Amino acid sequence: MEHLKKSSEITIRGTQYLYDLSADTESLSLSFEEKSTTKLWKGDFTCSYIETLTQKSKSFKKFPIFLKMLISALENTSESVIIDLLTYQELEMFRSSRNPGSNSSSSSSSNPNPKLLSKRFLILTFTGEFERVHYPLPLTFEDAPDVETMKKTISRLRSELEKAKTLQGLNFDPESLLKENEELKQLVKKYEHNQTLAAVPRKGAVEIDNLIKESKLLEQENEKLQLEGTREVKKLRKENNELQNELDRVKKEMDLIIVQLEREAGGKVQMDDINGKVLLLTQQLEKAQRQEAKMKKDIESNHEELDLLRQNEKKLKQRVSQLEEELSAALKARGNIRNSSPAARSNQRAPVTNNFSRSPNTRSPKISTRLGTPPGSREGSSNLSRPGSDRIGVRYSPSQKTRASPNRGNSPSSTSSRKSAYANNSPVSRLKTPPSKPSPIRKNSPQQSPGNRKKENVEVKKTTGMSEVDAKFKKLTELLKATRN
Repeated sequence: MEHLKKSSEITIRGTQYLYDLSADTESLSLSFEEKSTTKLWKGDFTCSYIETLTQKSKSFKKFPIFLKMLISALENTSESVIIDLLTYQELEMFRSSRNPGSNSSSSSSSNPNPKLLSKRFLILTFTGEFERVHYPLPLTFEDAPDVETMKKTISRLRSELEKAKTLQGLNFDPESLLKENEELKQLVKKYEHNQTLAAVPRKGAVEIDNLIKESKLLEQENEKLQLEGTREVKKLRKENNELQNELDRVKKEMDLIIVQLEREAGGKVQMDDINGKVLLLTQQLEKAQRQEAKMKKDIESNHEELDLLRQNEKKLKQRVSQLEEELSAALKARGNIRNSSPAARSNQRAPVTNNFSRSPNTRSPKISTRLGTPPGSREGSSNLSRPGSDRIGVRYSPSQKTRASPNRGNSPSSTSSRKSAYANNSPVSRLKTPPSKPSPIRKNSPQQSPGNRKKENVEVKKTTGMSEVDAKFKKLTELLKATRN
């Protein structure tokens, strides 16, 4: 169904109304304006409301069929449907007449609501072969009609005023009527003068009588015309005054409408400014939300990276502690081997026949072999390579000027090589941190024993590894604080 509009005049119970009907597939809009008082009643109804109303009336009609019935009743093109416009009191009386035994109508009408009193109810009555159904549609009184309705009313009143002025100029001329009246009076006097000669018998007496009768008839018509002219003049003057008053009222309404439109135009400019500010604030809010979402993503990624770094840190700490334990155990075992006395080591070997003792720093004379061990045997060669052992009958080559000391494992060069190897192979060195400054290597002093040197080396390595771990942990903590801020 396309959009439908109907506008026309209708007379209901002797009162003229102007109705407007607008409908589409989903809704219906009705308005009735009383022509004499310009009072307006309107109602908007949906498709579901109309179908529910017909179902409650026990005669279901679909929305398109109901709309056709309503248009037929308004245009008076069908005898089976009629419409009526009732007030609330008239509707209650109608209901009580249909249901005399019901008390609901009397109780509701005793204290009526003012809004109900101002309403009008459009009753669409359908009369079928075996049924008569009433469909009531409530119309609300519009105390302050909208601008479009007022414009329509003003244009209608203007057209009616122009029509009245046109009819007044065409159908009434008081001067011509008075002139005709004077001519009739003179004609009557002439006929009366001729009547005085009626006593003298002559020809044409019958004609004189006819003239007298005609003059009397003309006098009666003249009096009637005077009365009618006076009444018409009074009526036209009254209508003219009413139209003038109506015109003044319309002018006042037009002035009010113009003022209202000017105010609305000023409010529209303010609304445009407000809408512009709202749009700007909305854009700023969206930008802030995007920045917030981006920061949340960065924070989440930083948290994930921090968790990974914490896990790596934990693994590195475990690995460092494990390596420290292994290193401590290895150094402890090595120190025990080096600190064992030469006498204890010699007791474990075969007895020696020589009767002199030598210190670790003295060089032995050229002795071909050790007692109990043939020259060139595996045991002899292994003893030659073992540091710190007492050798008897060892022959040095001419190129070997000095003999390795028993404590060569703890020399500065060996200590630094072990430290660099541990630092390069440790998990801490895999982190991308600047290498720590190696601690200065002390030279062996006469008072420093091999055991003390081992402890110092362990402490140096432990301090170096822990300083790197602490530096990395401090860096991670600063990164976490910056991410949270």
